[in-house]
Amino acid sequence: MFRKLMIGALVLIVTTTAAAAQREFKLMGESRSGSKFKQVDAVSPIPFNKNYTQLTEEQKELFRATYGGLAETEKPPFPVEGTQSIYRPIIEGHKEIARAGNLFLIAMVDENGKVENVSVYESPHTRMTEYASAVLFNTTFDPATCNGEPCKMEFPFEFKLRSIKRNK
Repeated sequence: MFRKLMIGALVLIVTTTAAAAQREFKLMGESRSGSKFKQVDAVSPIPFNKNYTQLTEEQKELFRATYGGLAETEKPPFPVEGTQSIYRPIIEGHKEIARAGNLFLIAMVDENGKVENVSVYESPHTRMTEYASAVLFNTTFDPATCNGEPCKMEFPFEFKLRSIKRNK
């Protein structure tokens, strides 16, 4: 009996580890000078290149969990071209601004998928605040739905910007 429990526990650990590894997606950047290996610009449990309808049920639940209490009949707004449409331009802007720190913004997305306003809660620099806000304003979203109808809802975006050398 003990042996069966140990084998069962081992299978559970291996399965959980494999599932956790599958849930990590990387947004690759450019390779560093003198290297063929591309650097990892961002990591997420949600694929960067998929829209909301292309996500698995598990990925949708992970994203919904960031809202902390959506009703079953509510779907949050999501970028039409996936989160890469936000991450890539912010990463490019960060190369020029080059200030490390946490970036946390919330965009209010209207019933048509357009950003009405952006609230900034944390940013490493004023230029990054302006740049990231502009990126969100220029992102097209699938609007949120409430009881099957398009509705206004917030879209949170948080990203830890690393220290980098400034491009010249």
